Amino acid sequence: MAELEQHLSEALVRNLPLTISVELGRSERSLDDTLSLGAGDVVDLTALSAEPVNIYADGMLYAVGQLTVVDGCWAVRLGEVLVKTKPDFLVNLAALPDQDLELEDADIS
Repeated sequence: MAELEQHLSEALVRNLPLTISVELGRSERSLDDTLSLGAGDVVDLTALSAEPVNIYADGMLYAVGQLTVVDGCWAVRLGEVLVKTKPDFLVNLAALPDQDLELEDADIS
């Protein structure tokens, strides 16, 4: 029974939605320069067009890759995945006591 509960709990966690974002580059500007930007202005980025891009999963650096186009849409081809192990919360999932979790009271910030 405990093995089934562990499998179901892990399946629930694995199906949580994540936001994947890709960082093309960065730029440092003063507040005044930033506030003066308008439509059509160009912001130069530090990265070159052929450099690998950083890929984030919910704000955590997950991998690096290359920009590409698939069916006319931007895409990213994963190069090196930097996170090779399960996050601690998945590894420790089996150690949870046999009780219902009250997520309303949990601080998940």
